[in-house]
Amino acid sequence: MKEIIIIDAFITNSRNKSKLSEFIQSVKKINIPILLVSNTIISEDIIKEVDYYLYDSNNRLFKDTFSFYEKF
Repeated sequence: MKEIIIIDAFITNSRNKSKLSEFIQSVKKINIPILLVSNTIISEDIIKEVDYYLYDSNNRLFKDTFSFYEKF
């Protein structure tokens, strides 16, 4: 079975974009293909950093609260 890293991103400003880019660069060191999924339009320079990009125009917001997960 092949592996893939899936990153789900919601980019609303330049700070989010910068953090996403930094995160992608750190994950690329693992040398596993990266799939970026987003319901926001991602800039082309970020898309070029990943192997696959999936844009979902639906805004599927969670109704549940996931407060027991640590943010990173």
